[in-house]
Amino acid sequence: MMNNYLPFHQTLHPRHSKNPKRNHNNTDRNEVVENVTCHNNDNLSEILVNVGFVYRIQVEKHLIASIGDESYLVLPKGALVPEHVLIVPLAHFSSLAVASQQTVDEIGKYITALKTLFKDKVNLWLSTTNAMQKVIIFERNIKLSKVSTHMHLQVVPIDKEVPDEDCYNVFENDARNVLGDQIEVRRFAPEVDLQSAIIEAGFAESQYLLAEMPDGGKIIHEIPEHFIKQTLAMGRRPCSVLLNAPEREDWRSCALSVDEEKKLTASFKTNFKPLDFTN
Repeated sequence: MMNNYLPFHQTLHPRHSKNPKRNHNNTDRNEVVENVTCHNNDNLSEILVNVGFVYRIQVEKHLIASIGDESYLVLPKGALVPEHVLIVPLAHFSSLAVASQQTVDEIGKYITALKTLFKDKVNLWLSTTNAMQKVIIFERNIKLSKVSTHMHLQVVPIDKEVPDEDCYNVFENDARNVLGDQIEVRRFAPEVDLQSAIIEAGFAESQYLLAEMPDGGKIIHEIPEHFIKQTLAMGRRPCSVLLNAPEREDWRSCALSVDEEKKLTASFKTNFKPLDFTN
C-alpha cells in the first residue's frame, strides 16, 4: 500500500510555505495543525522524526506541543527522557547556519522558555530519573540522502548534579572515538550564539555537530562525509551517557505506543503552557 504522507514543510498551508516571514494569528496556527500531516498512522512504515536519524521532518500531529510563527515544538519518537523535545523551523532550512533571523530569534525564545521550565521544575511530571535542571541542545547536520535535510535542534534536560566540564568531555570524547583523535573540536564562550558558532568555525557549508552545554558554552566539530553512517547516534549517545542510561542510545529501544505518546504530549503541553509565548 502506498504511503500517503509528505515532509512537514510540504504539508503546510500555502500561506506558511510561501511566506514564512509573515506573522500568523491563532487561526493560522490551527490551520497548520490540521495540515501538519497527511498520512494514515496505521499505514506509517517510516518514522523519520526519531532523533536516531532524520532525512527530512515528518511529524505525527499528536506529538506537536506548540506552534509559533517561525517554528514549532514536537516530541520525538523514542525520546531519551520524557522531557526530550525538538525545535523545528516551519520554513525549510537545511541547517541552523542558513536559517533566517526571524527563525533564529524565535528558536531562541523557545530555548529560553524550555530552560526556565526545566530549571523551575524540581520533579518533572513524567521523569524516571532524578530532577533534571540542566539543558543540552544539539544539532547534527548531516546529509543522509538526496533529499535535503530539514534542520532541527534537540533539547535534552539532564540531572543538575552533572558537572559542566563532564558534559564537554563526554561530547568531545565521543567525537574522537567516532571520528578519530585528529578531529578538531572547537569550544566557544557562552556569549557566542549557536548560529555564530557555526559561522565562526567555518562550517556554514559543511556537515557538523553543534552542541550547547549547560553553562551556555558551545562545542562544534566537522563531520567528514565518509563517516556519515558512524555518526547517526552522535549527540544522542553522549546525552545517554550523561543521563546514566547508555542503553537508551538507540531510539528504537525507547519507542512508545501512540496512546503513551499522546499522554506524554498532553503532559508536556500542560506544563509548558505558562511559558508558551505562542498562546
